Amino acid sequence: MASSSSINYDWKILGLGRGVSTAKQAEENLKALGYKNIKIDGSLENNAGGDEKLIALLKENDWDAVSLGGGLTGYDEHFQREVATLHWFNRIVNIIHEHAPKAKFIFVDKPASLVEGIHRVLDNGHK
Repeated sequence: MASSSSINYDWKILGLGRGVSTAKQAEENLKALGYKNIKIDGSLENNAGGDEKLIALLKENDWDAVSLGGGLTGYDEHFQREVATLHWFNRIVNIIHEHAPKAKFIFVDKPASLVEGIHRVLDNGHK
């Protein structure tokens, strides 16, 4: 895991989750570690408006990767596992695939897993 604040990565990464304050803190933490092209959004909703917001976020940049947090993947202990979340996750993945086809997917279970996930996917496990 990258721990030095002097490391500066140029990857363009969009992170998505289900918690505005958690997303804000995660973005601040990653920027402090040197990830300068990070955007984390925790305000998506499981509805047409959420889909439109996701599409707008995807159009903001030519993302190298899109990270989906546990609240969206069904692996966050703070959210009940339900079929509706699975279907939403399926829809999100297809929207990302359509609107950011070159972006790699990073799936994490909590914000603390983001750095490991970024490196696991974008630089083949750099530690």
